Amino acid sequence: MIDLSFSRVENICLQNGFKRLKQIKPDFTYQKWFFDKTIDKTNIDNFSFYTDSYKSIEVESISAKSIVGTTHSNYINLMWIEMLGGLDRFDSNVGSKNEMLQQFMNTQKQEKKVSKYGDFYIISGEGNHRICLSKFLDIDITNAQVSECEFNDKYYTCWHELKKRTIVPINLSNNLWKFLLYNVIITVKNEQIRDFIDSYDNAENTSKWRSFFGGNKSKIEINKHTDLANPVLTKIINQHKRLIDIKDEHGLHADAVHIDKTLKWNHIS
Repeated sequence: MIDLSFSRVENICLQNGFKRLKQIKPDFTYQKWFFDKTIDKTNIDNFSFYTDSYKSIEVESISAKSIVGTTHSNYINLMWIEMLGGLDRFDSNVGSKNEMLQQFMNTQKQEKKVSKYGDFYIISGEGNHRICLSKFLDIDITNAQVSECEFNDKYYTCWHELKKRTIVPINLSNNLWKFLLYNVIITVKNEQIRDFIDSYDNAENTSKWRSFFGGNKSKIEINKHTDLANPVLTKIINQHKRLIDIKDEHGLHADAVHIDKTLKWNHIS
């Protein structure tokens, strides 16, 4: 059993959180999610595949359990029980659960803003106080202004296709993909990522991979003007494919082979 006796707790927000919870819900039982940390939007699963586009949608009610974080700088990365303890506008004079519920329901129609990412929501404006209380009182959230963020299925599919080819981006944004292939950084714009995958699959094995180690190229940028069949890129792709074969033959970790020249030479020479 978790020992959270206040005499041993130095975290004031944590201490206040349990005091307030006992005040508004005397019969509460410990829940694992009390100790989950609030997250900001960048920690949402697959956040890189959400675009900057969004649309306003109507949602009759939102389960408090689906609220996973906030954009409020005072509350990001706090445990939910700490957030409860740190709420600035908590009324410490509320004397009972029924009184708290009555006061809470009277303010539920006030402005609340959330952003929707898939099945999860982030508090993105007004409403941190009321939504946090909703979670602990287990009350659905109503009358919220919801902005649903657009998920780019096309690029998400491309990412999975790249993983199958053991090409894992070292950096990914809404506009740019960056890979490390055979010690050469390949930068690809969103519009060309599908063409890049096709060129990878169709690259002719015409290079003598043993004698080519990227030449003097350390970076290649691919845009709509790039010839994806150019010899240098073709050689780099073939080098990568060969290293994947080495990994399969020797049971090596592909990423280690990509970046460790000593290991690479040991198995290629």
